[in-house]
Amino acid sequence: MKLLRWVIGGACAAALLFLATPFALPYFIFRPEPLPQGNNGRPPSGAEAVEFPARDGSRLTAWWVRPNGRAMLLILHGRSGNVATRKDIVGQLAEQGFGVLAVDYRGYGASEGYPSEAGFLEDAETAYSWLITHGVKPSQIVIVGQSLGNSAAIRLASHRPVAAVALISPFTSLPEAAAIKYRWLPTSTALWWRNRFEVQDYVAEFQRPLFLAVARHDELIARSNALAVVSSAQKATLVESEGPHDGMLRRMVEDGALQHFTAEVVRREGPPG
Repeated sequence: MKLLRWVIGGACAAALLFLATPFALPYFIFRPEPLPQGNNGRPPSGAEAVEFPARDGSRLTAWWVRPNGRAMLLILHGRSGNVATRKDIVGQLAEQGFGVLAVDYRGYGASEGYPSEAGFLEDAETAYSWLITHGVKPSQIVIVGQSLGNSAAIRLASHRPVAAVALISPFTSLPEAAAIKYRWLPTSTALWWRNRFEVQDYVAEFQRPLFLAVARHDELIARSNALAVVSSAQKATLVESEGPHDGMLRRMVEDGALQHFTAEVVRREGPPG
């Protein structure tokens, strides 16, 4: 009888853990940080801090570099940090004459609210609409998704006109990427009914130019998973880096690969059809 109670108790505990996992996952997925104090939390030279309301009324903040008729990079960063942790990236792009809108999702930096997959998508939509209302043409816009920002970037571009998309550290979907790197994690569909961050299916249908940057020694995303995304793309430019996951976007900007792609595709492609 005692053994039976232990078995029943263990089964109930396992069931509760199973049911609670989808609600606990966000605490592992999202790593927002507030803006630092002082000069480190201020935009670099050539950029300015702007804000606009999200669909639910939350205040979103971003760093804005006016494009002056040139290419515009809409930067959707990854799961950690905030725009200030990409300050040198925004500064270099500004110095080189590119327009930039680097947005902090709700819960990141000085943006209000709490992060979620739905929030990432809605905030990307809001940032895109803000650009259009401020005179930026769709044919100028290259959406840059960094790591977890891949999903918002490609999904936004799947139904909004853009010149191109750049995916830094691409992955097929969060459950598939996690299943490869963290085999102890439960990856059944039931546990991932939200926060799936699908990328590959949208890449396969995307018909505009794609820039895909893969780190050969990525400690978070298996190279095989990243290359599965590459194989799905119709018009892809692939760049591989020897470095790790962290700093991948910075490396693409420091060596000029992202800027070269952006300038060429905006010049060549013209307005999307």
